[in-house]
Parts: sequence; C-alpha cells; structure tokens
Amino acid sequence: MSIQNNYPIGCSDEEIYATIKEYQEAIKGNPGTTVIVQRATAIIQIGEAELAVRLSREHSKITRELKTTIVKFDKKSSQYSKKLISLTEWLILFTIVMIIAIGFQIYLSAK
Repeated sequence: MSIQNNYPIGCSDEEIYATIKEYQEAIKGNPGTTVIVQRATAIIQIGEAELAVRLSREHSKITRELKTTIVKFDKKSSQYSKKLISLTEWLILFTIVMIIAIGFQIYLSAK
C-alpha cells in the first residue's frame, strides 16, 4: 500500500477510486489491526472528500451553464412571443378589411 504524490489533490478520479478500493481491501484483510484500519480509514475519507468537492464544482459549473441557457431561451421566447402577437394583430386587421370588402361587394350586388 502506497499513496500517490499529492494525494488526493494531484490525482485523477480514477487514481482516487483505485486508492480507496486498495485501502478498503486493506481494512477487510486486517480487521483487527487498529493502526492499519485507522490509517486506511483516514486515507479513504480524504479521497472521498476530494471526490465530493470535485463533484460539487462540476455541479456548480453545470448549474451556471443551465442558468445561462435558460436566460437565452427566455429572451428568444420573449422575442418570438412579440412577433406572434404582431402577426396576430395583422391577421385581425386583414380580417376586418376582408369583412368590410365583402360587405361592400354585397352592397354593390344588391343595387
């Protein structure tokens, strides 16, 4: 059992997982040896804490990206909603003009 240099900060996730597994096996193999169990437990806890910090950072990054995406979506959605409202107003106007034109045609044909 040996610890990599700069454990756990200087290690990759895979190296930390491998070290944790190695020390878990050491605990299983030496359940009555207090010194080994204490040392292995401390190393496992340090590794797990580092993995938790890394995961937290990744979640924070993803949350920021998601927030940025939501803000962009909201802006685009607002723009398209305004365009849709404008097109609806034009449709109403053209419908009114068409009704007036039909009424005028009925008037002219009745004469």
